[in-house]
Amino acid sequence: MLSLIISAGFWLINSLNEVYHQDRTVHLKFTGVPENKWIGVYPAATFDISISGEGFNLFQVNASKDTLVMNISRMNFIENRGIQNETLSSSELSRLLQGHYGKSISIQKISIDSLTLELEPISERQLYVSSRMRFDLREGYTLAKDPELSISQATLIGPASKIERWDTLYTQQENLGTVEHSSTYKLKISVPRGWRTKPEYVLVALDVEEIVQGEMEIPIISNKKDGIRLIPDQVKVKYSCGLSRLDRVTAEDFNATVDVDQNAGNRLFVNVSSNQPFVKLISYYPTSVDYLIIE
Repeated sequence: MLSLIISAGFWLINSLNEVYHQDRTVHLKFTGVPENKWIGVYPAATFDISISGEGFNLFQVNASKDTLVMNISRMNFIENRGIQNETLSSSELSRLLQGHYGKSISIQKISIDSLTLELEPISERQLYVSSRMRFDLREGYTLAKDPELSISQATLIGPASKIERWDTLYTQQENLGTVEHSSTYKLKISVPRGWRTKPEYVLVALDVEEIVQGEMEIPIISNKKDGIRLIPDQVKVKYSCGLSRLDRVTAEDFNATVDVDQNAGNRLFVNVSSNQPFVKLISYYPTSVDYLIIE
């Protein structure tokens, strides 16, 4: 047993002394950024690296080491048309990373050729907000009205050179599944990383109600108003709508027409349609009517 323990100890020591390779993702964090400035990072504020080192040294590299803090105030930016630029080559990044991880770790590879930083003034713009939600209504239910937002506009805060390209703000895509009750949802306004909005969130209310059915008679209109008498001159329609709209549905919400030139013998086909999006036509009767030509 003692010999096994000693063998395992030697194996562990040898393993920790061997050189290993690791792939890691570096996250950039910036300090010294003036309050009235926005910093842009291209191609991105994260990139991948490959490092190597003895097993014991690699074991000590924890996740917190993968955040590289860069002090903007110590960099030499070059200004061009109001935007300050600083580009770091992969070799410069390698030196920064080497100093960050320490001499016991070797930087083998960086996934980007260079890193460009841009400093420019921050600007604000007032924009309309639109919600992006996916949901299905339970069978037999409908929306009493369009989704209602708690605010119509929000302030977008970002780089002055790019903010003018925006005309509308959208919430993050939200999948609500099947909805059958009225509810209010808190959705975050979606903007690129580093940008902000005031406020950051918007409330979206869905007013859900039961679908009910109704019936009424509506007049039939002929394309030739003179010299034609329709028998009957009304049609009974059956329709569905949300409960809150039932008492507000009128004959003006439907169109019932006949075309005298499209007759079938001594009868005219009746065409009925709803001209309101919240009223769904189910059926109507009669589907055709007699007519008399009056001289």
